[in-house]
Amino acid sequence: MFDDPKIAKDIKHWPFKVVSDGGKPKIGVEFKGEQKKFAPEEINSMVLTKMKETAEAYP
Repeated sequence: MFDDPKIAKDIKHWPFKVVSDGGKPKIGVEFKGEQKKFAPEEINSMVLTKMKETAEAYP
């Protein structure tokens, strides 16, 4: 994946880092001074959870 020229070009423009974790792509971020890696599925779950919370809070 990382050696595909089209993907490598796109990665340069993303506001987050893409790192390899055992050959699988993960999103690398710094959170509270600590480096963390998240799988795309984890990010998706976080977004959906937040959307659910927002919808449930709507009167």
